Amino acid sequence: LVGIAVVAQIIKSLLTYSSTVTQVILSYGMQRNAQDKATEHVMNMAYHEISRYPSGQLASLVDQSGIVSDIVSEVGKASRAVLMSVSYLCVMVLMSTMLTISAVFIFGIIWVGLTRITGLLKELSAKTVESEIRTWRWTVEYLNAPRLLRIFDSTASAEKRIKGARLQRVMAERKSGVIWAGILPAFEVVTVFGAGLFLIMGYVLAGDSAIEVVPKLFVFVLVFFRIKPQIKMLNDLRFSIVKLLPRLEVVGEFLKTSDKVFGRKGGVPFRRLHESIEFRSVSFNYPGVNSEAVVDLEFILPRGKTVALVGASGAG
Repeated sequence: LVGIAVVAQIIKSLLTYSSTVTQVILSYGMQRNAQDKATEHVMNMAYHEISRYPSGQLASLVDQSGIVSDIVSEVGKASRAVLMSVSYLCVMVLMSTMLTISAVFIFGIIWVGLTRITGLLKELSAKTVESEIRTWRWTVEYLNAPRLLRIFDSTASAEKRIKGARLQRVMAERKSGVIWAGILPAFEVVTVFGAGLFLIMGYVLAGDSAIEVVPKLFVFVLVFFRIKPQIKMLNDLRFSIVKLLPRLEVVGEFLKTSDKVFGRKGGVPFRRLHESIEFRSVSFNYPGVNSEAVVDLEFILPRGKTVALVGASGAG
């Protein structure tokens, strides 16, 4: 039996390692693919469409798109937790059906009791995402124009706006962290109370056969404590998914194509310019503007030459 236990532990360790490596590879692969898709999405949007987004907000949205990799990590953890929970649950059923039902009831109470927290965590996560995007926006826009800030004496207001957005994000994350910190102690208190209740009630109900029953109860409690981390991991998965949902909603709304206009794709590729490019009667107007910016433009761009276009204002 000792040999079987050792071999089983070795197999478990190897399977855990292989699943973790697979999870890491898939996670980073999804992160790279998601951010590449978001970057391609930005590059293909029409000019008037992309100009509606501040540059800092675009940088934040592209960065946020990598959050989908966290789903792989959470699913990997959940798969291992479910497998181990089912294994321990089968052992508990073989030992005592009634005690197993009691244990499931205790874990059910914990699950239901912590359900109210999910709504609060989702609300705080939404505030965090909103503040984080706003922080990126103001940071990128203001720090990219240091000369203008000093010309208009706006350094103090820019600093205040950046710090204000960052403070909102930090406060939301702090509240979420405080709530998260209280989950583990509550989980421990309920499970320890349940384990003690198993021992006391089992000893009282056993009567004269307590000497035979108590050792089995100790083994059951041991298995009970072995399944506890797996149940906690499943509960943490629920909270993690709830915290990810607001970020996924923001990314999904940004990557949605049905409400956006994209630039034209296609054309005939060419490797190099052999002679010249000739423009004949070219007119152009910006999207949403009735007046034409360019009317009947005609010129030739010879190979190896430079042509300057000067408008009515004198700007090139």
